[in-house]
Amino acid sequence: MLNVPNKQEAEKMKNNIICTSNGIIGTKFPEEFNLKNISKKSIIVIDNASYDTRNYNKRQENIEQFYKYNSKKVDLITIDKSNIEKILNYDICYVMGGSLSAL
Repeated sequence: MLNVPNKQEAEKMKNNIICTSNGIIGTKFPEEFNLKNISKKSIIVIDNASYDTRNYNKRQENIEQFYKYNSKKVDLITIDKSNIEKILNYDICYVMGGSLSAL
């Protein structure tokens, strides 16, 4: 079940962390939530946790979903020690579901 913040809760958010229990694909966020928290933001999609799962094949679909929410920029990354700092250059960090042991 997806818990989407109401308008007052969304306005209080200082950091852009989006938690879903069923992923971003097909999720319908309220328009005010999109405008405040996703629209015009730069997003990095981390795919490490999705290796060896069917989620790995959904990488492009996740990127397209964020663009449907009018994101400014969406990049895909497989993080490791050499590039972990790159996530600091984005407004939102979205980790695709799967096994976190790869992280």
